[in-house]
Amino acid sequence: MKSSPAGHVSWVLTKRFSGSSDNDIGVPYILMSKASGRPLSEYDWTEDALRVPGYPQIVKLLPLTDENRENIMSQLGSIMCRLSELRFNKIGSLFEDSDGNYFVGECLSPTLLWQWRDRLEVMERGPFDDESQYFGSQISAMVEHAKQLRMSPHSFFAPIPDPLEYRNWSDYREATDLWNDFCSLGDKIESSENRLSFCIAGQLLRDMIPSLASTGIHFALSHPDLHFGNLFVDDEFNITSVIDWGSASVGPVTELLVTPGFNGSFAPPPDSLIVAFKTAFQQTARGRSFEPEQWEKAERIRHFTPLVRTLSTQDLTLFQNLYKLVYDKDSDDIRRDIPRLFCQHREEEYAKQLMAELREDEEADNEEEQEETAGQETMAGRGTEGKRIKEGEKIVRKREEGKADNGDVQQMLTAVRKREERVTVRYAVARKLTLMSERNANFVADKRLWQWIEDALEIVDV
Repeated sequence: MKSSPAGHVSWVLTKRFSGSSDNDIGVPYILMSKASGRPLSEYDWTEDALRVPGYPQIVKLLPLTDENRENIMSQLGSIMCRLSELRFNKIGSLFEDSDGNYFVGECLSPTLLWQWRDRLEVMERGPFDDESQYFGSQISAMVEHAKQLRMSPHSFFAPIPDPLEYRNWSDYREATDLWNDFCSLGDKIESSENRLSFCIAGQLLRDMIPSLASTGIHFALSHPDLHFGNLFVDDEFNITSVIDWGSASVGPVTELLVTPGFNGSFAPPPDSLIVAFKTAFQQTARGRSFEPEQWEKAERIRHFTPLVRTLSTQDLTLFQNLYKLVYDKDSDDIRRDIPRLFCQHREEEYAKQLMAELREDEEADNEEEQEETAGQETMAGRGTEGKRIKEGEKIVRKREEGKADNGDVQQMLTAVRKREERVTVRYAVARKLTLMSERNANFVADKRLWQWIEDALEIVDV
């Protein structure tokens, strides 16, 4: 799709295509006109206020001003409003019949298909007549994913650290190391306990559907995966193309009201960008009114969609934020109440039965893995010993080549010992945390825990 600064949209031209292998080259293909401009991924979108000190900028990006960002977001607001004018009477994906007519059929949205979800058979895929059915299907996709597919790297009550939560890049990297040590011990991410947490989350999300769904009978086409690589801009930062519409589907109009978030975090876009998007959307609406309730539902959907799609690593935070918006709860109350709420659900009959099924599957998977990985622990030990030998050889070689005196050698040896000591301590910490998580049903491993451990290790100089 192409856009002019005024918000008018037109399609990138498709020259030729074949959806099957029955052609001269023997594979499906599509030949399209080239999008003009540069992809937005070549520009530095991150604002100074959101920049993590010490972040290693591996690829040099082109500069963007706040005014440039607001201009781009305004254009996106206008484009989304134009899309909202294309109305359909069902939710699903567009198909073409033998007469060349288009109709809304089965929903092929990323939430229902991507990450191997196309293999899941026990859920409805539409077309849907109302939004409640649609949101219910998305929740089912998340739950069935938790039951049957790989969960890595999603740990509900031990989410991956987010860079914006830490003072600098070094603290963030240390937190990710601690998180990895903890989650790797006992393969917590693929455990039945973690899978059950996502299933319980799905049960609780079903109670929130009325606060997400609208009662309208018309729906709109939306982009399936809006990110920097799919947006092209010219030298004046006018959007020239929006590409990659392969999994586009018809859904609730409120999905188009969600301000795109490009900062790579669970945090909402800055207020200035939200205002720019919303203002342009309303101005382009040309008299069509969007009630405050619709914008409120859009804000809830902003947290709901990445959660059920397992698109973010911050599943717990997304759930907490959504819970807060739906039930108008205080943040401190939510952090305390949600673990307790999950504990209560674990005692219900449906959860006990599901847990038994998940453990049975887990035991079967563990038996297969043990057969496949027999002897790997010994090899891992050899790998650690081999690393020590290489470190020692490196030190000796530098000494022989005259590139290091006795003081340098001693310093290198001290660094090696300190690194090994730190690994040992981190492993001990992971074991202690595992024991705590098993004894405390309200245990949550988040930024507060990792920051506290980092500070403690710094005090004892480990």
